[in-house]
Amino acid sequence: MNGAASVVARRTSASVLDATTVLSKTDQVQSAITQAIRQQQIRPGKRVPSEAQLMTSLSVSRVTVRRAISNLVREGVLESRPGFGHVVRSAQGQLTIGILFGHTFLDVQAVPFHRLLLDSLQNHLNELNARFQLYVTRLAGMEHEHGRERFLTDVRKGRLHAVLTLAWPCPPDSDPRAVAMDAEMLELMRSRKVPYAAITEEDLPGAVGINAYRVGYLGATHFLDQNVRRIGLMVSREPGRFHLRVAEGYRAALSEHGMTDGAVPLCYADESSEAAGYTAFKRWWHASGQPDAIVIPDDFMCKGAMSAAIEMGVRIPARLQIAALTVKHSALFLPAPFVAIELDPVELASRLTKQLQSMIESPALMPDRWELEPKIARENTQ
Repeated sequence: MNGAASVVARRTSASVLDATTVLSKTDQVQSAITQAIRQQQIRPGKRVPSEAQLMTSLSVSRVTVRRAISNLVREGVLESRPGFGHVVRSAQGQLTIGILFGHTFLDVQAVPFHRLLLDSLQNHLNELNARFQLYVTRLAGMEHEHGRERFLTDVRKGRLHAVLTLAWPCPPDSDPRAVAMDAEMLELMRSRKVPYAAITEEDLPGAVGINAYRVGYLGATHFLDQNVRRIGLMVSREPGRFHLRVAEGYRAALSEHGMTDGAVPLCYADESSEAAGYTAFKRWWHASGQPDAIVIPDDFMCKGAMSAAIEMGVRIPARLQIAALTVKHSALFLPAPFVAIELDPVELASRLTKQLQSMIESPALMPDRWELEPKIARENTQ
């Protein structure tokens, strides 16, 4: 048995030819060959094992081998060279990265952070000679199975070299079918040893995230350093750790200045949206005793809050100062002056790509979690 045949045999016998799997033997052989190519154990331009070698090493029929090879030729993974056999196409030197996106296409277009992040990721992947497949798991605001099913199929068939996940998996209280499929997707990536890096709030190895604690801390500290003492904070009631960490940072800044957060009640929005920010501010302003400043860790909630303030005759920044989380490199769309706490999606995309590249090159080494640091960047005076 030659080296390539032994590589495929080890992969197939050890992890693919499984009587309990829903995949056919043809798909399992095909997946084993693809994985060997993906991990560069059979390099572009090199010949894959012959039919006879695969039949012997994998204990499968000639029909099974031929079907698997024919499928790979049809998909452009292999090419036939008369008198020589089948070789890996040179184009296979290009990595295929799957991007699991837990929002809708509308979110990509409407939210500057998502749009800039995906654009930047595409640029970084192009620099790595990689292409990406986008799998959207939400349509029209609802959990969607088709993107998940397509992803599961592509991982099972060995079509993805690595995966990036953004705003995925869905929250535990979402549609039970979607939650179960997300768990299946995660387990499949782990069992197939597909490298993946994620933007997530969870403290996971290899993940990247946003330092939400610093958002609240920087916003409150900015005002405290100017001797502003009556400072509020708007947070969302949505599940997740982001707004909880923002509140922790806000309270830490107050504590460092000998203050407690109870002086100004928190402003709770039902969700991170413009409408929720508008409603929350109108309900909170008079009940809070009309403080001098507020920190808002979401640009859409901030837009709603500013609209409510203007409608109520609250002058910004003369009467109320606002520090808002915004996106670097995007056009400002907020309607009044504010202090910007900026996040740089381009920097986040760069780090996410580096995390993934590190995992591809050294699968046994898991990089530490990395967090994007927000910065007080500018004051909008439009």
